[in-house]
Amino acid sequence: MKNRDFLLSKITSFWEQPDNFLGLGLGYALVDEDEVVSACISGFVSRAIHVIDIETIEEHWGKGYALAVGRHFVAACMLHRLKPYWDCMVENIPSARLAEKLGFMKTGEYTLYSFKLGSGGR
Repeated sequence: MKNRDFLLSKITSFWEQPDNFLGLGLGYALVDEDEVVSACISGFVSRAIHVIDIETIEEHWGKGYALAVGRHFVAACMLHRLKPYWDCMVENIPSARLAEKLGFMKTGEYTLYSFKLGSGGR
C-alpha cells in the first residue's frame, strides 16, 4: 500500500498498540489503486459500545467513500450485537449529515472542556 501509514496512524492515535485494536476493535478501509482512501474504525471501545472514527483523504471527499466504509462498520456492529456510537462537534455539519445517512439520530448535546497541560503541574 502506498499510504499504509495513514491507516496505521488512525489506529495508533486511539490505540496504544495495533494488537490491542486487532483484539478489540473493528474497522473497514476503502482501497483505491493500492491507496487507502477512507477508513472507519473503533476509536474507543467500552463493553459493546464502539465509538466511530471515520476519515477520508481530502482528495477523495464527495465520492461517498465515508458512507461506504461507515455502512460496513455499522452492519458489522449489528451482526455482532455491538452498539456503534457517533459523536461530533456541533459545527461539523458534514459529520452530522453522514451520521444521519448511516441511520444515527441526534439524542443530545454536551459541553466538552479541554485543558492544556504544562510542565511542572501548574
